[in-house]
Order: sequence, then structure tokens, then C-alpha cells
Amino acid sequence: MYKAEGIFLFAHGENGELYQKQLNIVDLAITFRGKPEEIQKLYTYDINEDDLIDGKEFLHDVRKKWITNRTGILEHVFVDGFESNLGIANNDFYQGDFLVTEDCFEELCKKHDIKVHWTKSKRIII
Repeated sequence: MYKAEGIFLFAHGENGELYQKQLNIVDLAITFRGKPEEIQKLYTYDINEDDLIDGKEFLHDVRKKWITNRTGILEHVFVDGFESNLGIANNDFYQGDFLVTEDCFEELCKKHDIKVHWTKSKRIII
């Protein structure tokens, strides 16, 4: 089981700047008027930590076209242990809620510990 520490959200500002917002489980419990242990259940995944791919390795595989939209699904991206909305967009790959370029993803990998939950799928994404 993988327990995320909360959420790490990305957004663009009016002038294209990258904003980041991190909310831990306690912050989320206060925001949603819930108990931290109940909120933690929402951020607990049936994922073995050994099955997560390092962000730099994932990016390398995307660039080499070993990972494409046709080979699987980007299930989760964890940034510093937090569930995030981060994704990547290029000609052969575009998955995630908040899509950034390969170069931006690479810069984020330098600043943060990024882990990707990638699952191979029989379903084809076009």
C-alpha cells in the first residue's frame, strides 16, 4: 500500500508562470471538515512502492518512445510523496491532468522527487 501525504497541485498563472500548491492530509481534513484518518484513506493506493518509476527514468522512456499513449496509462504521479495532477505532453504522449512539456517535467524532476505509477494496458488511447 502506498500512502500519499496529501496533494500537490500545479497551475499556470496569467503570464505562464508555474504555480504549485501543496496540501497535506491535515490541511485537507481541515478544508473538507473531515478526520485526518478518513482523508488518508482517500490517498491510500493499492500500489507497491517498488512498482513506481522514477520521474527521470519515466521521462527518458517517453523521449525514447518506449512509453507512448498506446502502451499504457499514467495512473498517478507523486511529487515529494504527494498525489499530483502532473502530466506530460509531446507528440506521442499526452497524459495527466496538468500537462507540461518534457523540458518542464525534467526541471521539476531536478527540484522534486517524482515517482510515476505507469500501468501497461490493453486499452488503446488515441
